[in-house]
Amino acid sequence: MSALILGDWTHRRGDAGGCRAVSARIERPRPRVAWVWEPPHQGRVEQVRIAGDHVYVASLPPIVHVGWEHARVSAFDARTGTCVAQRTLPDPVPISAMVLSRQALHIFGTRACESLFWYELDLVTLAPRARRRIHLKDLLVNDVYDAWLATSGVWLSVDTPLSTERNYLFLSEEGALQCAHQPKAQKEVREPCLQGDSLVVPFAATSDGGMSELLWLDGTGEVRASRQADDVDTGVRAAALCADGRTWSCWVQSVEPSTFAFDARAYDVDSGHVAVRVHEERIALRGVFGESLRMARRPNGELLVQSRTASGTPVSDLIVLSPNRSVDVLPLAGRRYTLDCALGDTVLVHHERTDGRVLVVGFEIDRTNRFLGRRAKMAWSFETSPLGGQSTVYAGAGRIFVRGLHRLCALTL
Repeated sequence: MSALILGDWTHRRGDAGGCRAVSARIERPRPRVAWVWEPPHQGRVEQVRIAGDHVYVASLPPIVHVGWEHARVSAFDARTGTCVAQRTLPDPVPISAMVLSRQALHIFGTRACESLFWYELDLVTLAPRARRRIHLKDLLVNDVYDAWLATSGVWLSVDTPLSTERNYLFLSEEGALQCAHQPKAQKEVREPCLQGDSLVVPFAATSDGGMSELLWLDGTGEVRASRQADDVDTGVRAAALCADGRTWSCWVQSVEPSTFAFDARAYDVDSGHVAVRVHEERIALRGVFGESLRMARRPNGELLVQSRTASGTPVSDLIVLSPNRSVDVLPLAGRRYTLDCALGDTVLVHHERTDGRVLVVGFEIDRTNRFLGRRAKMAWSFETSPLGGQSTVYAGAGRIFVRGLHRLCALTL
C-alpha cells in the first residue's frame, strides 16, 4: 500500500489534547475519491468524527418548521461508505458538539437559552445508552462550541447571552453542573486543551489591563495551577495544546504592520515549570493576524502555528517552531491554505474556492535550514467537486474526509 493513515480523528482538533496530529505513513500518494455521501432530502452535514474503522456524521433535515427538525446520526464504514447504523435523536435541537470515548459517542445539543441535551450512543449500533436533559438554573447558554471528555465528567465551552467571552462548564457523569468558570473582564479566552482531567485555558490580556496567563482548571472550578506570561502585553492571540507530556502555549502580538512578536512555552506536566521557551521580538509575516490561532504538533517535534479570523479564515503564513528553538516562516504556495493537521510527516491543508470546490493539499517541509530559509513543497493535491461551502477536513480510518454543508467526500491516498 502506497499510503496508510493510521490515526483517528476523535475530536474537533484531532484529539483531546488538541495536537491536531494523525499518524500516517504516506509514500507515492495517488489521491482519488473513495466515496461521497449526501444527506437525504437536501439536508445539512453538521458534524463529523472518526474512530476505528468508522466515520460518524450528524446531519439535519431541511428546515420546514423552525424548531421541529430532529438531527440524525449515521455511522459509515470508512473504507466503503456503507451506512452501518443510524439514529434519529428524540429532541428537536441542533447538534452543537460531538466527542467520542472508547465505547460511546457523546452528543450535545441545545437551542438559545433552553435546556442542554446530552446523548450517549453506542459506538457500534448507535443504540441509546443515556439521555440527559440538563437545566443550568441561572446560567443561560446560547450554544456549545466544544466538548472534552474527562475521567469524571465532561468540559463544555459555551456561549452565554451575558458575556462576550466563552464560559467553561464542567458536568458530572450524571449531568450535574459541577462548576462554571467565567473570565474576568480584562481577559479574553482563547483556544484551550485537555490535560488529564484539567482544562488548560490560555487567557489573553486586553487593553483594559491585566496580564496574559495560562490556567489549569479542575472539575470543581478551582484553579489547580496558574502561569503568567511575562513580556506578553495586550492585544495578543493565544492557544494551547498538550503533547509529549507537556503543555504548549503560544502568544502572538502585533508590533507594527506585517511584524509580530512570537512567544511559545512548554510547561512540564508535573512541576508546571517552563521547560522550553522561544521568544522572538520581530517576525515578518504577510497579512494581518486574526482573532485566533491554530496549532499542530508534527512527529519530529515541530510546532506549527497559523492565525485565523473568527470565522476560521486563514490570514497568515505558517510559523514553524523547531526543537532547536529556531523559528521559520513558510508561505504555502502563495495561497491562504487552512492548516488542518500534521498527517504523518506531511502537513495537511485545504483551500475552499468560491464555487464550493475544496483543494486538499499535502505539504512537505524541508528537514534542514537552507541559506534563504526553509521551504514548504507541495507533495500532492486533489480538488473535490462542490460540497456546499463551510468546509472542514479530517483524517483517519485510512481516509481523508472533506465535509461541506451538503456533502461528505472521502479521499484515499
